[in-house]
Amino acid sequence: MAKVLEYPDRYCSLISIILKVISVMTLISSTLMQAIKSAAALFIVFYCVSGIPASAQGLQFCKTDDNGWIPSKLVHDCEDLAVLRNDVELQFTFGQMYYHGVGVTKDDTAALEWFRLAANQGHPQAQGRLGRMYADGDGVAHNYTTAAKWYRLAADQGDADAQWWLGGLYRSGEGVPQDYTAALKWYRLAADQGMVAAQISLGGMYSDGIYVPQDYAVAVMWYRRAAEQGDSHAQFVLGQMYENGYGVAKDYTAAAKWYRLAADQGSKAAQLGLDWMYVHGQAVP
Repeated sequence: MAKVLEYPDRYCSLISIILKVISVMTLISSTLMQAIKSAAALFIVFYCVSGIPASAQGLQFCKTDDNGWIPSKLVHDCEDLAVLRNDVELQFTFGQMYYHGVGVTKDDTAALEWFRLAANQGHPQAQGRLGRMYADGDGVAHNYTTAAKWYRLAADQGDADAQWWLGGLYRSGEGVPQDYTAALKWYRLAADQGMVAAQISLGGMYSDGIYVPQDYAVAVMWYRRAAEQGDSHAQFVLGQMYENGYGVAKDYTAAAKWYRLAADQGSKAAQLGLDWMYVHGQAVP
């Protein structure tokens, strides 16, 4: 069991910021995971180990092994400390580490328990992630009713991911009664926070007239918001809408622009759309 340690305020503030950055980064992209393994491990160790200066000796002591994993003894000490302190941020961070396999061997069961500890203290991201694990059956049996419970707790606190996931359950009727009005409500709350997936969901619903009156102009608005954040699918669809004049005036120059942005990110559909425009003399150089 690790000893409960005290830290100067300036170090605690810095560590708190670092832990939040690590938590956010682990949610962004699997491509970043390998790049931050050693950094994540190092920061967690510094959080848990007292009296190690930021010196060459300290850095040498805190080095991870060749796989970027934290030495197991330090992991266990840090875990003990997270429980002893009832540190919700550290508990959530351990959940992220085990869920993504950052600094430790991936372990869905361990991730589930760490997320649960943080979720029971009201941590919205932990609640959302716990709900997702129940929905996906990661480390636990599928249970959409339980997933909806945790999603709602997080969504009510404004967590955009949980709002989008909860909207999806209402749309499909899994774990909750099917309710398209509720689905739109939660999608819109997430989309208004800038969540690309929710913006695309709304764009698709208004474009196809699914559960709402078909409205291409509203669809264009949502697709544009996602496209401006760099989403290639939204860029491709927006290109189609400009090419065909759905919800906007037909504009081949704008269509080619959005196709090109999506094509540059590897979208095969956008590449084909752009090729078609060049063949028919509609795309500008």
